Amino acid sequence: MKETASIWLEKSLLGTNSSSTIIVQPGQTILHALQHANIQLRQPVAAIVNGKTVDLVAYVLRSGDKVQLVPQIGGG
Repeated sequence: MKETASIWLEKSLLGTNSSSTIIVQPGQTILHALQHANIQLRQPVAAIVNGKTVDLVAYVLRSGDKVQLVPQIGGG
């Protein structure tokens, strides 16, 4: 079986009417995987991998990772 990771993107990040999941190759950062898939995010995001928050730029994907990208919420 081919090793993959998946990235789920909420619809508001894409500016579309539906959410999307892309299948990517492990061994690259989340940001690089998005760039390789020609996905441009419309707003800042939080990256959650297997239930833990990670750095979008530094985290290197591993086989089986499940990534969720959700809008960052600000306030105070």
